[in-house]
Amino acid sequence: MRWFLFNSKKTTQLAALFLWKSGGNFTMPYIKLMKMLYFTEKEGLLRYGYSITGDEIFSMPHGPVLSHTYNMITDGSNDSVWNDWISGEDDYCVALKPKGITVNNYEDKFDLLSKAEVLLVDEIYNKYKHLTKWQIRDITHDPKVCPEWHDPHGSSKPITIDDIFLSNHRTQEEANSVKKRISENDSYSRLTKDLI
Repeated sequence: MRWFLFNSKKTTQLAALFLWKSGGNFTMPYIKLMKMLYFTEKEGLLRYGYSITGDEIFSMPHGPVLSHTYNMITDGSNDSVWNDWISGEDDYCVALKPKGITVNNYEDKFDLLSKAEVLLVDEIYNKYKHLTKWQIRDITHDPKVCPEWHDPHGSSKPITIDDIFLSNHRTQEEANSVKKRISENDSYSRLTKDLI
């Protein structure tokens, strides 16, 4: 059973915030961005009990990834919001398109993200910003950092909420509670999607 309802607009703002924080030309290797997004999603589930992106999670040879986000980054996106914010660059990088974001208006620009989510992005970015794309990839293979990841041997394998919770010293009851909350939220989103 699929638990998530992917939120491409919120995921785009999450990715864009990481790119904006990187400064300079607001460019980042996409594998590094993918790992930062994964850590943010994982912490959202463990700390707050909900999925920030609504994306499905898979073990892949280079570590855990958010499935729909990975496809948007690597295959090019048909999503107009993603294309409005983010462009592909040479050498397997992505870049934030000019949006006039400043320290005075960034909360307005990233309006789909809660303050807790923005603080979580700050935390994840500051923790991993010094790592190269290969270093951050390598730590996702470390069972002390990502015990939920298992080598799919050239393929891909789903990472479930149970996998994340139980491998990170949480209980089945906690996992079940989060799955129930996500299912209820997704059902509500599906019902109201066409009313807005």
